[in-house]
Amino acid sequence: MSPYITLFMKGIKLFFILPFALSSKRVFDVCWNKYYVRPFDKNIFNLCVQWLLYQGQQLGFSYKDINVKIFCIIWPIITLTSLFLNAILLTIILSH
Repeated sequence: MSPYITLFMKGIKLFFILPFALSSKRVFDVCWNKYYVRPFDKNIFNLCVQWLLYQGQQLGFSYKDINVKIFCIIWPIITLTSLFLNAILLTIILSH
């Protein structure tokens, strides 16, 4: 499987885990321990940084590489796809 697809799928998983990590110290601690790579202060931002570092190690990317892949490639593709689909749905709604 492409590393981009793998990264995207794991990112979706994190997207759904983060609200639980924000609302439960136990869930936060489980996630922190799972993705722990470097000693940082324990907070939600650093949990995301730990996740990036962990996934980078798993997929063979540096922190910089994984940031570029997420924020310069994957995120714009998702945004453009969303805009395209919203335009189609708006066209359908307005035509009725």
